[in-house]
Amino acid sequence: TVERENGDGTFTAVGTVVSGNYMTSHQYRFIDQNALAAGINKLRYRLKITETNGRFTYSYIVSLNTDKKGQFLVYPNPVTDKIFFSISAVDAARAQVVLYDVSGKRVQMMDWKLVSGQNIKSFDVKNLSKGIYYAEIKSAGISEKTWFIKE
Repeated sequence: TVERENGDGTFTAVGTVVSGNYMTSHQYRFIDQNALAAGINKLRYRLKITETNGRFTYSYIVSLNTDKKGQFLVYPNPVTDKIFFSISAVDAARAQVVLYDVSGKRVQMMDWKLVSGQNIKSFDVKNLSKGIYYAEIKSAGISEKTWFIKE
């Protein structure tokens, strides 16, 4: 079970990751779709690892800082079919997000209406070729670029 701190030292389950019986190290992935909507500047996560007999232990706590104004995040990275854009806007505004391939060729442009606070937008990337892409956002108070990998 993936747990996120509520800001007061207590944790709440935000999702699950099904494990297997692996004899070696194994990586898992979990995307907290509501992470930024929680309104907490420093997100803290832990795993509650439950064995088949019902006993459980907790993992180390991992912290993520999200207190930057005008923040522009892209996830998951790498992506296969749908990418999410998290945009922290100081005020309501219009935003233009442009996707470029690694050669700098524009492959997609989106115009979005942002509200003050956190905005989560998504885009279907199934039809993009595998490779490296750059996403650029321009809006009042925001001008950022970030990259992502399409698998």
